[in-house]
Amino acid sequence: YEGGVRVPLFIRWPGQIQPGSRCDTPAHFVDLFPTLCDAAGVKPDPAHRLDGTNLRPLFTGGTLPERTLFVTYPHYIAEFGTTPVRAVIQNRYKLVWNPYDHIEIAGDRVTSSTIHYVPKPRVELFDMESDPGEHENIAARYPELVAELRQRMEVWMKETGAKDVTPNPAYDASRPLFNTREGAIKKEREQKKVKK
Repeated sequence: YEGGVRVPLFIRWPGQIQPGSRCDTPAHFVDLFPTLCDAAGVKPDPAHRLDGTNLRPLFTGGTLPERTLFVTYPHYIAEFGTTPVRAVIQNRYKLVWNPYDHIEIAGDRVTSSTIHYVPKPRVELFDMESDPGEHENIAARYPELVAELRQRMEVWMKETGAKDVTPNPAYDASRPLFNTREGAIKKEREQKKVKK
């Protein structure tokens, strides 16, 4: 998961940011708007809630208060084998919640060998300090932390109106295409027989 979210951010601002300085504080796209508003001297309308945090203190070696970061991706993309996913990052831990353990794709369900789906556990917990590559799911060892982080995610989704995953009304479970690796292999074999 980190491949899509752990990306460097470079900011150049002569006279404001020391050249060559580094900061390891996690940031999010939603932080850019409040940061740019502050840099421009614009006060956002307090009637509109901003999800982000002003990053300017980091530009001069300061710190930010600890915060919990949330990510939700409510989409299916067949070509990439992606399914809806949610994540919450608090301190060193990241909880990943996979609401579905299969792909619900509407339509013809024509596949190709370029589409691959690997089923994932419903709940994954990673220690990002000792395991930044997210290789070891430690959710079973920390059930209380999993419950706490899931609760934080649910509260955040309600507060922000974040889209939730809804079942696909055109999904037909009797026509599995990507539900299992074995199902995908079987379908591919069937297609090869038809071509001969």
